[in-house]
Amino acid sequence: MSSMAPDKIIAAILAVHSDIEKRVVARNSQLDEAGLWYELSCCVLSSQVRYDLAVSAADSIAESGVLLDGNRHEGELCEKLTELLNEPLQVGNQLKRYRFPNKRAEQLSKLAVRVYFEGTNLSGLLSSFGEANDARNWLVTNAPGIGPKQASMFLRNIYHSFDLAIIDRHVLDYMKVMDLYDDQNGSISSLRNYQKHEAVMSAHASEMGVKVGLLDWAIWIVMRVLKSIEKERVAV
Repeated sequence: MSSMAPDKIIAAILAVHSDIEKRVVARNSQLDEAGLWYELSCCVLSSQVRYDLAVSAADSIAESGVLLDGNRHEGELCEKLTELLNEPLQVGNQLKRYRFPNKRAEQLSKLAVRVYFEGTNLSGLLSSFGEANDARNWLVTNAPGIGPKQASMFLRNIYHSFDLAIIDRHVLDYMKVMDLYDDQNGSISSLRNYQKHEAVMSAHASEMGVKVGLLDWAIWIVMRVLKSIEKERVAV
């Protein structure tokens, strides 16, 4: 945990938040169907896997277009995805194997079939929800491999909503530093407990006059840097 004073941590976070906010404002276009599926597949594929490898796997799936054809035959879709995820993937200058090809292929195929049965496509499904919470609830309930954190991240990454918190270990550590963490709120693995921690963060963001979905982004960046600095200091 960083030894930096809480007020200095907040100052650093607000500075980073300002840059993030400018980036968000500068972007004024909605993602197309391919972009939505790319972001959603990244969320599924990055669980317990290095992000650069997950991105390479998502790139491979996106290039195939297999998630865009409206296929409602789960077995057929799973077979195609399994084949893609079992192929060596280019990561930097190396060829690497994806860690969970069969499991993630099954999860993505189930998700795609549910999306196409529920609506015409992913874009249509998302636009059918009145609130961001409704979209997240649907994803957590119907998307295998996606928990509340991943669902919140997907909705933030596609600029659907900045009113949901992406709570990971860095944000939880920040909450502990700021005396915001309540261990009575339980593990963030369940949506109900996740929302308890989220309510605390949302109130904190409101006091700071910022959106919680942008605040936790800035927290993630700053806390990772501070932990890296602390690790180097201890190692000396």
